[in-house]
Amino acid sequence: REISEVAHSHEAIVLVDAAQLLGHAPCDVARLEIDLLAASAHKGLLGILGLGVLYVRPSVQALMRPLRQGGTGTQSANIQQPQEFPQRLESGNLNVPGIIALGAGLDYLNTVGIQQITEHEQHLTQHLLDGLQSITGIQVYGSADASQQVGVVSLNFDELTPQDAAAVLDAQFGIQVRAGFHCAPLIHQYLGSEKCGGTVRFSVGPFNTIEQVSVVIESIRQLATCSTQT
Repeated sequence: REISEVAHSHEAIVLVDAAQLLGHAPCDVARLEIDLLAASAHKGLLGILGLGVLYVRPSVQALMRPLRQGGTGTQSANIQQPQEFPQRLESGNLNVPGIIALGAGLDYLNTVGIQQITEHEQHLTQHLLDGLQSITGIQVYGSADASQQVGVVSLNFDELTPQDAAAVLDAQFGIQVRAGFHCAPLIHQYLGSEKCGGTVRFSVGPFNTIEQVSVVIESIRQLATCSTQT
């Protein structure tokens, strides 16, 4: 909210990348005075690949112009995009399978409750962070307090590149992670992790268990120990 207030005092528009937030924690766009909020459907919203969502604050809708024109099915007699939202920004055919999948994901989230999911993921994340503290041969980035972040933990091994570590975790331990710059190269310049190829990213979700996280911790411990000895 403080960032929004400063931005708006300079007549700037606030766009929030919520790809790692929506579905994992509450987000009140009105209270935070967010103008635009974008997210992918296939992460915390539990949809499938190929669809994104964009919230547009009513006060900034008039400022937006479509990048693409065509397929004005709601007003097919016109050659220009409709003026009303969201049709104004939706050229061509919609990704109907993606929308149906997103709807199913949202139904699940609303049934379980975002607050319950947040608490569950914070519990798992804190367990992971606590377990990593006793492991030598790794560097963990970010806060050690799960309440200050979503369920994403990035780290590096002292003796392995992120890509090699991810490959070993998958092949030997059956643990799937993502390695690299995670579509955010600037943060790696800040962290200094761009020199080693980014980080290894571990993510928890509503379907993970505390037992699975314990297995992850032990797998990291074994991999860090083996790589250091080698």
